[in-house]
Amino acid sequence: MSNTENADNSIKSRLNKLFQEARDEGSFITFDSSKGGEWLDVSSFTDDELAQITNNKESSFSKDLSIYAQAMLAQRAKLSLEPFEAAIGYGDFRGEAAAIRTLYNHMSQNVRDALGWTESMVEVGEEMASHSGKALNKSHLKTLWDTLLEVAQQGGLSLQNSPNQDNLQKSDDKAI
Repeated sequence: MSNTENADNSIKSRLNKLFQEARDEGSFITFDSSKGGEWLDVSSFTDDELAQITNNKESSFSKDLSIYAQAMLAQRAKLSLEPFEAAIGYGDFRGEAAAIRTLYNHMSQNVRDALGWTESMVEVGEEMASHSGKALNKSHLKTLWDTLLEVAQQGGLSLQNSPNQDNLQKSDDKAI
């Protein structure tokens, strides 16, 4: 059995448990609130697990579940970038571009695929940001990093899912 199959089985097992708990409580999991029931709580799932459900490479999950997982992953990304929105209102995209680069560098390819994030998307954002004011310097990295870690603890994207952990400091320096 491959690692992906093992992961899928673990995810399926946890999902089945959540569905069963809802039934045991006299309710049901729904992806459409107009039908009643309760939303699926995926807060304990990692970004990569949500990406596996979203990408659904083995057709192991329903279409509704895949769409829901993608929405929850996108919500985490949105939450991670919210601290940088105020500056965008003033035409300054530098902080958000640096945050996107940092998040991108820490994502697995699986998460990147699920969110539809590509290197070219990140580069276009950096190019836009380069025209919005003077460049950020390394003293801003701590603030950026602290902000992203704080938001990750509040439900934003994780900064721990990276296959190239050793190169992250170098890539984070390039982000600013």
